[in-house]
Amino acid sequence: MALKYIILGLIRNRPLYGYEIKQMLSQSYGDVINVSYGQLYPTLKNLSRDGLLKRNVKKGQKSHERNVYSITDQGIQVFERWIINIPKEIKYSGKDEFSMLITFFYTYFSKEKIRNIILNQIIYTQRRKKEIQDKINEDHAREIYLLHRKMFLHMEADEKWYREILSGIIDTDEADPSLQ
Repeated sequence: MALKYIILGLIRNRPLYGYEIKQMLSQSYGDVINVSYGQLYPTLKNLSRDGLLKRNVKKGQKSHERNVYSITDQGIQVFERWIINIPKEIKYSGKDEFSMLITFFYTYFSKEKIRNIILNQIIYTQRRKKEIQDKINEDHAREIYLLHRKMFLHMEADEKWYREILSGIIDTDEADPSLQ
């Protein structure tokens, strides 16, 4: 994930402190980008060290100090260069846990057990698709809509693959009609 560029892009709009960045990422992009404070603060420190962000210490509530970050001219240049030069090739992988299980270990189980495992995965995927579809219906920001839509289409492709595996494991006569 290109966390440093995402941070540069968020801060490009206005100066932010770490907690605000974390909240923005969690609330707006939580399904897409999962960032911990353990990732965020070292990244902010490195961006400041590299001259891409400027850190200002501001007095906060209850006399706590806050580090407020603003983007430098160099940071804007790096961010814009990244946007222009984003790799055009997207790497797709079947290395998720479920795909590895099915690919390498399906022979360890009976056809019925594999069928049930796949059916459970289809049910899980359908539930996640519904959750994402609900978010798509609620999305007001175009960029979030686009990311959620991509996630939805990937889930549809996974579900199609699960059904293909099922059709190879069991006769279509035995298949649950609701899964056709």
